[in-house]
Amino acid sequence: MSNKAKGSRVERELLQFFTDKSWRAARVAGSGVNENTFCDLIAGKAGKAYAIEVKSSKGPRIYITKQQINDFLQFSEVMGLAPVIAVRFNREGWIFLNPAQL
Repeated sequence: MSNKAKGSRVERELLQFFTDKSWRAARVAGSGVNENTFCDLIAGKAGKAYAIEVKSSKGPRIYITKQQINDFLQFSEVMGLAPVIAVRFNREGWIFLNPAQL
């Protein structure tokens, strides 16, 4: 399975996670491919709305560049969405991070 296919599968898994918790969420078309798309999901519930960058890894760490973080933060601010990085290590649960923690 290609990295793109794995990333898409994990994004769909997180989308289902939000749906199961009665949130509304949508995958962003072109994420990871289009140079002007800076998040993977948008999710919201009861006045809370988030731009979400999704990362997964088989190993003990994820990789994200400072430029990716800066673009993601700028996108979130322009859209009026709170930025969140969602991380899932294989066979572990989801971890949600504020980009300021990185």
